[in-house]
Amino acid sequence: MFKKYRDTAFSNCKKKASLVVVGVNLLLKTVSLPFRALALVLNQLSPKLGYDHGVSISYQTLINTLCRVGLGLMKSHGKREDVWIGIVDFTMNQGPVRILPFLALSESRMNGNKATRLEDVECLDVIPMTRAKGSDIMTHYEALFERTGYPSAFLQDGGSNLNSAVNILNEKRASQKLPYIPVIRDVGHFSASITKGEFNQEDYIQGLLKQTTTFNSKVRPTQYAFLAAPKSRTAGRYMGYMKQVIRWLFRLENFTAGNGRPIEGSLRHYILEIFPNLYKTLKQVTSLVEVIEVEEFILKRLKTFGLTQSTYQSTIRKLKTLPEGHFYREAMMKWLEETWNIRKSIGIKGSLRVSSDIIETVNGLWKHITARAASNEVTHMALAFSTFFGSLTEEQIEWLIQDTPLWQVREWCDDKVPITQRKIKSMKFSPDTLLSEIDQLFAKYSPKISENTG
Repeated sequence: MFKKYRDTAFSNCKKKASLVVVGVNLLLKTVSLPFRALALVLNQLSPKLGYDHGVSISYQTLINTLCRVGLGLMKSHGKREDVWIGIVDFTMNQGPVRILPFLALSESRMNGNKATRLEDVECLDVIPMTRAKGSDIMTHYEALFERTGYPSAFLQDGGSNLNSAVNILNEKRASQKLPYIPVIRDVGHFSASITKGEFNQEDYIQGLLKQTTTFNSKVRPTQYAFLAAPKSRTAGRYMGYMKQVIRWLFRLENFTAGNGRPIEGSLRHYILEIFPNLYKTLKQVTSLVEVIEVEEFILKRLKTFGLTQSTYQSTIRKLKTLPEGHFYREAMMKWLEETWNIRKSIGIKGSLRVSSDIIETVNGLWKHITARAASNEVTHMALAFSTFFGSLTEEQIEWLIQDTPLWQVREWCDDKVPITQRKIKSMKFSPDTLLSEIDQLFAKYSPKISENTG
């Protein structure tokens, strides 16, 4: 009888492992469901997939397994001999912790006919950090590059901490007489920074933004709430928001089209009463509209096709439609020349990628599948971030699960996850630690309690 139960238990374990592999495959390749939802779906479908009714998995099992795949994948990356670019950007803020993924894009995967895809890049490391100083980031870089080799260039935004890390790294390399590693400034971030810096100083732009707030406060409680201006988001891109505001202004213009004095009680009368200087504002934003049109053309081509001979020439032609000496024309011409020189210096013959948006793509997916998870849980799950890059076969997933036991994930968390998050987790899950904390509190406050009661 014991042998029968033992064999049944072993068979169920094998089936459970197989079901987990199915879940991880679905998560990575086809279904963008939150962990909890995917576990429920698999448990409902398991009998129809050929599993016994007793075989089920929890969402935590899915998380742990995906973390094992992620850790195994990052460990599998060795020295790189080809020309490759390191793509870096902070993402996934969880309380005091920020996650820094480090991606690698090889020259052979820089296809000039389409935008960078998830399968084109590899995630070499994910770094949870509470302190994001340049020196701290550089320390992580050195540990990573010892394993993978140094990139030909960095692709990142203009963040001062990321720039500081590269500067410290290059100073150290210069003292060792090693070649300089250039930085490609992300075209989207660069364009947004120069336009925001210029237009935010304009009085009419500040007046327009105040007007949108006033307009919304008056129309939202009424039947005309559909006229409300787009809401500003602190995390949103400046020019992205301004494009929405411009479209809103043109929409109001369409509603107020007509000659002569507006009829009292009409929609046209209502809008002009709340926004009397609408037509004056429309004239003032002409220069902003001009820049938006040029920027949209340039960003679409450079983000999709990268920097090639063709996109270089078409970008110059579009910039020349702006007046000579125009701030946007001058700044983008300088960026274009600087980036073109980097392309030549590192020996890229095809398309040089100039956008780090691929990280934001995964960030959106990650927020969706980790829905309603606690912040310390998400910090631990950041390890699985790497699984969404590259292309994994079912055989590779099974091999990575077998090759990476769960204790290695715990070891990674102890080493990498910041102490504030580790302490929360240890207090939550370790009775010994929790009792120790209670003893310390009792020793600290019991004398005061005795004095007060005495």
